[in-house]
Amino acid sequence: MAMMVNYGLGTVICLTLPDSASDFCLTGLFFLFYFILFFLSFSLFLHLFYFLFLFL
Repeated sequence: MAMMVNYGLGTVICLTLPDSASDFCLTGLFFLFYFILFFLSFSLFLHLFYFLFLFL
């Protein structure tokens, strides 16, 4: 599920970029970067939830 959301997000961002950036998108590094970014934000969100429930 997370991969699907990530690839969809990457595709939308790639489509909004100018044509000069399309080669960079096709390399897969763009998707890798967004996957790492998504994973880090998701894990941070889970940690915040965990600490919230821990202190309640």
